[in-house]
Amino acid sequence: MNKTNILSILMGILCGVLMALIMLYMMIRISFSLKGLNAAAAVLLAMAVPLCFGFVRKMNLSASLCETAAVITSFLITCLYALAAGKPADLNAENTLLQEVLPVTSLLHGAALAAAVLWNRMTGRD
Repeated sequence: MNKTNILSILMGILCGVLMALIMLYMMIRISFSLKGLNAAAAVLLAMAVPLCFGFVRKMNLSASLCETAAVITSFLITCLYALAAGKPADLNAENTLLQEVLPVTSLLHGAALAAAVLWNRMTGRD
């Protein structure tokens, strides 16, 4: 790996933290439920967020590496949120927040990663 790739991944991790905040806010607002227009709006927003990180090309960094790292980082942060925030007081009780968050965050981050990969292939970025 060269310096540019390492910096692209580090920038992606930083952008992933921002993306996780946006995604968590959105998922909380829709109550971790993908129904009707909420689902369409959530998926479209999730697909658009990583594409906003294309500004890294102006810094001579890889946009596709940055966007991929951002989506993965955001996914991991949202899963950690579900584990930490949904931790029941009773150790035998199930973490219901994890059961609610995991399917929603998987779908949204999967759509975001697919959009980033397809956009980068179609436009020939990097």
